[in-house]
Amino acid sequence: MKQRIKYKLGVLGFGRMGSAIATGAIIKDYLERYDICAYDPAEDKQKNIKSEGFALCSSPLEVAKQCRILLLACPRDQLPSILPEIKDAEVPCILSIIKGITSSYFHEYLPDVPVIRALVNTPLKIYEGSTAMSMSSDVHADDYDFCFNLFRSLGKVNTVPENKLDTVQCMHATAPAYICCYAEAMLRKPEEIGFDEDAARALLVQSLIGTARLLQENRTASLEDVLTLLCDNDPPSIEAFETMKKEGFDSKVREIARKTVDLIHKDEK
Repeated sequence: MKQRIKYKLGVLGFGRMGSAIATGAIIKDYLERYDICAYDPAEDKQKNIKSEGFALCSSPLEVAKQCRILLLACPRDQLPSILPEIKDAEVPCILSIIKGITSSYFHEYLPDVPVIRALVNTPLKIYEGSTAMSMSSDVHADDYDFCFNLFRSLGKVNTVPENKLDTVQCMHATAPAYICCYAEAMLRKPEEIGFDEDAARALLVQSLIGTARLLQENRTASLEDVLTLLCDNDPPSIEAFETMKKEGFDSKVREIARKTVDLIHKDEK
């Protein structure tokens, strides 16, 4: 018989993202500390769980037996040992943020457990995350709403079919890295052109923020129209745009996206 559910959220893996989701839910007033239990095999992570005021469990099984939603935020190579351990826990619902692990993989070990998948990105740590979610057909509406609102408290969230998550990962999960690569290239040795590095960084960051806000406020406009707006009567912007077109910037980005999808498919389980 299943133990009485004491916690709304159980967290397996209290690393970078698991801890960010749990603590973010508290800071954004979505959950209380007494709503969360967690386990991580690493001693330093166990100390973090206790210091955050969450209930520290002694094993994955103890977490699984006591929670309504089991958040899997552990390294993927731990799953072959964790899933058999919790198979008799009667977990009401799994919420996985582990990339490349499909719901069918979980069902091989836990055939009767509903599975929600969520692809998150690093800005979630500052409550500006972009999360794509999918669910297996047996997920209860209340459980999905709970998870959806959890991630909505930490940024933006959209529901997509599971077979589209790979594409979404290329678009949003890796976007912060693309943007940082662009910023690094733009800021490389600004002193060579007589510009203070701190000032250059501050201006570029604000330009990125402003451009993102412009895209957000013109969400119904085509990207071509937004580009036209950005380049309007500004020769340096027009020259930069034309040079990027000549150098095949668009095709290079698409090539990177294709390689990312291929890598995901190669590692997918």
